Amino acid sequence: MASDRQKALHRSGIRLEDFTITWNVVEAFVAVGAGLLAGSVALVGFGVDSGIEVISAVALLWRLLKAAPEPSAEEHGAAEKRALYLVAATFFSLSAYGWVRESPSGPAIKTTTTSRPFRRRGPAGA
Repeated sequence: MASDRQKALHRSGIRLEDFTITWNVVEAFVAVGAGLLAGSVALVGFGVDSGIEVISAVALLWRLLKAAPEPSAEEHGAAEKRALYLVAATFFSLSAYGWVRESPSGPAIKTTTTSRPFRRRGPAGA
């Protein structure tokens, strides 16, 4: 049976994940919106990163909800394994985004996947 402290820590963990998800959703929308308005690849990339963090946080929240304050060893292990795979998948998607962004065809991909091309800042060739 879980102690009162374990239950309180579990509730705190869930509240913290709720806050993290809310914060990152707002951050993603603001960053992507501002990036598209300003033509800033960096801001759009920051927003995409925040979106990926939301997926990771949802996986961790699911893990907390699945394995309540007093999970069996089987429940704990299964929830931990699935959450770990989901978080790993978000990291791989983040690295894929970085690879596409930095690859020689990155500008072509960025131009075709946005509603309008990013404007070039500074002198040509810089």
